[in-house]
Amino acid sequence: MLTTIIALITLAQLSLQASTAYDPFYSAGVVEFRSSNSLTAEARLQDNLKGYLSILESEDAKNLDVIVFPESTLNNNEAATFVPNPAKGLIIPCDVNTGEYHDLLVQLSCAARKLASYVVINLTEKELCSTVPEDTRPCASSGLNLYNTNVVFNRNGAVLSRYRKVHLYGENKNTTFVPETGWFDTDFGVRFGHFICFDILFYAPAESMVKYNGITDFIFPSMWFSQLPFLTAVQVHQAWSYANNVNLLAAGSSNPLVGSTGTGVYNGRRGIITAKMNQGLGERKLYKAQVPKYRHLTKRSLPLSPINQKKLALPNITLKRDYLQSYETVPLNLTAGNSVTQEMCFSNSSFCCKFEIQWQPLLIEKESKYYQYRLGVYDGLRNEVAAETNQLKNCALFSCIGEDIMDCGKTMATDIDVVFENITITATFPKAEQFLIMPNSLTADMMPVPVNHFKWQETDKKNTVKMRYELNTTTPNVMAFSIYGNYYDSIVDIKPDDEDDNKGEGGDDAAVKIMKIFIFLLSVLLLSLISTVKTDDSYYTAGVVEFKPQVGGMNSSQLIDEHLKAYLNILNSDEAIDTDIIVFPEGTLNNAFNLTYVPSVKDNIVPCTTNPQQQYADFLVQISCAARRLRKYVVINLTEKENCPSTPEDLRPCASNKLNIFNTNVVFDREGRVVSRYRKVHVYVENKNTTLKPEYATFVTDFGVRFGHFICFDILFYTPAQELVDRFNVTDFIFTSLFYSELPFLTAVQLQHGWAWGNNVNLLAAGASYPEWGMTGSGIYAGEFGDLVSVMVSEVGERKLYKARVPKKGSKYQPQNTNPPIKTPHNVTKLRLLKDPQIEDYNSVILDISSEEKYIKRYLCDGDVCCTFEVNAKIVNDSLEESLRFRVGIYDGRRTYEKEEWSDIKVCALYACANSELSSCGEPVVTNNVLFKSISIKGKFPKGNKLLIMPSILDDQLYPLNRSDIMWSSRKPYQVYEVDLKLLREHTNIMTFGVYGQYYEKSAAVSTSAATHILIITFLLLNLLGFMNS
Repeated sequence: MLTTIIALITLAQLSLQASTAYDPFYSAGVVEFRSSNSLTAEARLQDNLKGYLSILESEDAKNLDVIVFPESTLNNNEAATFVPNPAKGLIIPCDVNTGEYHDLLVQLSCAARKLASYVVINLTEKELCSTVPEDTRPCASSGLNLYNTNVVFNRNGAVLSRYRKVHLYGENKNTTFVPETGWFDTDFGVRFGHFICFDILFYAPAESMVKYNGITDFIFPSMWFSQLPFLTAVQVHQAWSYANNVNLLAAGSSNPLVGSTGTGVYNGRRGIITAKMNQGLGERKLYKAQVPKYRHLTKRSLPLSPINQKKLALPNITLKRDYLQSYETVPLNLTAGNSVTQEMCFSNSSFCCKFEIQWQPLLIEKESKYYQYRLGVYDGLRNEVAAETNQLKNCALFSCIGEDIMDCGKTMATDIDVVFENITITATFPKAEQFLIMPNSLTADMMPVPVNHFKWQETDKKNTVKMRYELNTTTPNVMAFSIYGNYYDSIVDIKPDDEDDNKGEGGDDAAVKIMKIFIFLLSVLLLSLISTVKTDDSYYTAGVVEFKPQVGGMNSSQLIDEHLKAYLNILNSDEAIDTDIIVFPEGTLNNAFNLTYVPSVKDNIVPCTTNPQQQYADFLVQISCAARRLRKYVVINLTEKENCPSTPEDLRPCASNKLNIFNTNVVFDREGRVVSRYRKVHVYVENKNTTLKPEYATFVTDFGVRFGHFICFDILFYTPAQELVDRFNVTDFIFTSLFYSELPFLTAVQLQHGWAWGNNVNLLAAGASYPEWGMTGSGIYAGEFGDLVSVMVSEVGERKLYKARVPKKGSKYQPQNTNPPIKTPHNVTKLRLLKDPQIEDYNSVILDISSEEKYIKRYLCDGDVCCTFEVNAKIVNDSLEESLRFRVGIYDGRRTYEKEEWSDIKVCALYACANSELSSCGEPVVTNNVLFKSISIKGKFPKGNKLLIMPSILDDQLYPLNRSDIMWSSRKPYQVYEVDLKLLREHTNIMTFGVYGQYYEKSAAVSTSAATHILIITFLLLNLLGFMNS
């Protein structure tokens, strides 16, 4: 009896002890932690530390081998701490009383020792820049680097491992000079690797520790911002753990209202042991699991904990949305039968997917709400605003709340379940040095499909791997089901499995190489001849590039490579051969993560041949070389850095890195020399510097034309744009832009056309092409001759060179394409358009247009401006109820912008409204059924020393009308400008027809207001979500 009692006591004691190296399991805890929202930094730190210690001192924490806390829920930059370097010896902060380490590190070291567990925390670390003398990057004025760091304490409270995050996600932190890999061994026989949040999407350090270090257990602190439909937190955890067949301990920050939540423990191909996606205010909770050790998996299996996840409450969690409009998709018609087989390929790619889908018949009633679905395929760079990205190959089914692609990747409350009986996806993926293919799934409870509900098959071949992913369990309301291929190293295409990888030297390959070299040399010779011999000196040939930037999907280095490659392809293209000058748009080359110095014009530097101390970035050097090789002028826009202060008289404060950052135009001549540099004066909600004094940039070419140039928002102000016309008598201009179009008067091509015509100057305008964000608009304009070529893109951006022969001022050359070619119709509602926020303040009257042709005359005044409108129009084809309404309006007042700047404008115009309500004016429309037989606007505008009065004309495709259809005149008798604008030919596609006066003398900075700040913050939140911490 006594022996039995002793044995039971012994077993009880063993059950309370930590795991040993011989046990088949270890006990782990992961913490979902809501960070403090106290008002002061010190109060937040103390509250967070108290929460950490409370968890470590709780009953739940006892007898755990390892406890993991999430990312960025402890301290911040102000409370950064030094952290011991484990490579120099194991230090126990709990025993160190020198004050070197912050109290938070000391207390947590003591808590780990008291608990006798391994404890992993994430914090903001500081380190003296001088600690790494080989790191010659600029140091902050404080002399410190700040890192996002994991710290691992062993059971004695010693710092056993330290890892600094490699892939920052819009964080104001440093990265190490050489990327780190974090791992440590335990006394229970498990080696852990650890990394942080955004790292999981990249090869190093996360995937490399699986592939090359053979690690099978990982720790993952995160502050993850979930994105539908493929990158919600637990969904990513399971996919990564399953594809690599490794254990993953993931601890998540808990703030669902901003989209941050997701914690769990995962056992590779055996799936979730425990996991949680929170809603509402989040929580501070420890989740525990017994985790099988991989060497014991064949000996013993572990029953998985059931998932008890509540259905998603829509208002209580914020979810980002992927850029699904980049996918090739087809809708799944749920009401036409109950099965479909579909094969799809991504355009201009060899990557294809096959889908076989079965679902239960839907019993749909009127007004029923249920998810709709699309099948999609994608082969390209993952779109992520201003963040590092990878190449993706993805075959997917995903849900939508409506019929449009923009309705996909969103959630809603449903009253009918869409129940899938089977989903099978097959595809062939190319092999690569660095890639991972994952089963990616999500259901309406924001959890992945359980691993025992699907089959995952991989058939390995020489150059490819064939994947088959099958949902084999009846499942309602699937949000995503996809084969998600992450290609970490480069863009990879499918190579046939019978293709020879080891071609010998010589033979046909050698001959081809020799021929290519010969053709290249010959083309250089011909280009030189073409570029230096002119057959007609009355014009020059110009090219402007409408260029789609890669937004997300790659890291900053890959982004530069992608943009540079595309720039060089355009410069080397056949279309570019006969151009004298090519202009690229604003903001489509580099970013704040890849800055470059730019030589001063007075230094007479050719970056291609002179690059002292490698201060000019490679992309600047290569474009200089291309301009030199191709013998043409090239204008680019980039993000420039310059040491601060640049001049002794500039007493404005410098940033901590002692750099000024500028939005800069750079002009190369035919030798690749920097012959002009201009830094933007009117920055538009940009985190950039401006020069102490505004710059005026001009340069003279060897074809006898002097150009001035400016950037985007500058066009609305006197300095430098209008001043170059008035004071410097420049007649040819270059305009790089990333322009957000606004109805009804400031869409891109409309403004370019009006500015060139109003000044009677030539304008070469190159626009960034991202219509999803409202950015598009390029053209070449010849003053009173109108647009020679122009483009507005409405759905998918493009990378295309547009060119024209531009008449030199004073020559007798008549442009051959005075009437631009007919533009391809497009749906302007697909283009994100801003709306004039002051359009309702205009003094306006609605025109009474009916199916009977009618002459209407109106006389309106506002302030110092009066105009007479004469309109002859009628409604055609459609009924009065379905037709647009038109107003004639006049405005004399201040126009404010989404920045602390404004200008005085005076406008007389006819413009379209969707209906009779003032609020509908300036809305985009698809159809127009009003026929205008004639329009006449005559007005008297006050004179001024600094002004521009220009025609503002727009059709329903967002282009100006043909020059031959318009008469425009402006006279300056006495104290007024008399303007006369007439429509000479009947039209049914007019949206705006008016006179737009810019009065620059009163343009100024307005006082800062809360409303202005809200506009700026809203703009940044909408367009720079990629800079949120991950």
